[in-house]
Amino acid sequence: MNPAGIDRETLHGAAAVFCASLAISCLALAAGWQFERAALRELEEKKELFHHHSHNYLQVEAEESAAVDVFHELIELQRKGVVGAERRIDWVEALRASVGRLRLPAYRYAINPQEIHAPDDFVVAGRFRVYASTMHLGLDLLHEGDFLGVLNDLHVFAPDAFSVAGCRLARLARPVRWLPDQANINAECDLKWFNIRLADGSEIEL
Repeated sequence: MNPAGIDRETLHGAAAVFCASLAISCLALAAGWQFERAALRELEEKKELFHHHSHNYLQVEAEESAAVDVFHELIELQRKGVVGAERRIDWVEALRASVGRLRLPAYRYAINPQEIHAPDDFVVAGRFRVYASTMHLGLDLLHEGDFLGVLNDLHVFAPDAFSVAGCRLARLARPVRWLPDQANINAECDLKWFNIRLADGSEIEL
């Protein structure tokens, strides 16, 4: 037997085994790399899906919380008389009670029909609209403090339900007469009583 031939056959066999092992290793490495890429892609998809559902959940939760806050605000406004049917009789009774408490010589009032209120600043009202009824109020006063007393009484009765749109005070007599039935000052004012309704003008039902 030729020793050189044995060495060549042995060398060829070893080379073949090495090449086969290298090929198998490369295939295994490629398969592992593909598996890792697929696993990473699946992980990213699951993370994206998780973030999407989390965002939707948080958005729904925020909307529900906002809806609860709006409902509570509407309940509070209803308590103040701003939401629901206008309380014109209550306004007049509160005015009469204040005039009686302050012992004013005389008073006059007239209430216009309700109209859509147009504020000076732009307001996004959404589903709701702000309406206002203007009360023209005339007061015969002993002094300026009586006028502030009437406004304070009305505010205590209906906080945040009205605002003074305009007012004019004029002195009636000189010298000043401190008699209960004699006015020294006349006040002519416009009060706006607010009411929040749905955009179509119908009342908000709670």
